[in-house]
Amino acid sequence: MGYQTVSWLADLFEIGVGTTSEVTMTTGTSTRVVTLREWSKMIKDSFDEMFWSTSGYYKDTVGSESGCDEKFRPNQTFAMVIAPELFEESHLTLALRNIGAKLAGLLGMSTLCPGDEDYEPQYDTSDNGSNFRTAHGLNYHQVMKSINSNLF
Repeated sequence: MGYQTVSWLADLFEIGVGTTSEVTMTTGTSTRVVTLREWSKMIKDSFDEMFWSTSGYYKDTVGSESGCDEKFRPNQTFAMVIAPELFEESHLTLALRNIGAKLAGLLGMSTLCPGDEDYEPQYDTSDNGSNFRTAHGLNYHQVMKSINSNLF
């Protein structure tokens, strides 16, 4: 979404809307001024390298403090729709296959891959325990793939 926003701002400036076409970027102790178009290109050129996982999907985050960068989630599909030009075709194809095989189900998509250590497959709204992952059915979004339609 950052790529699309920066590209959109660059487009607006180029048609006379907006007051600036540059941003100041600071990396460590280095500061430099780049145009919005240059920034957009920087994002595009580094996207696949930064976000592609050798496990066959695109990561949600890079460099997070929580350590959740390597979680296999369906959020990558939003980026695929919003900015398809960012994705290398072979990686995109493999990611979509993996999403279909591991996350997609009859009623929706799980928000976490069943192979993940934090995945909790047992959905129980009567669980009043202290496990924050499952208490009061908070893990419902993880099991959308396997929820039995008889529940509805």
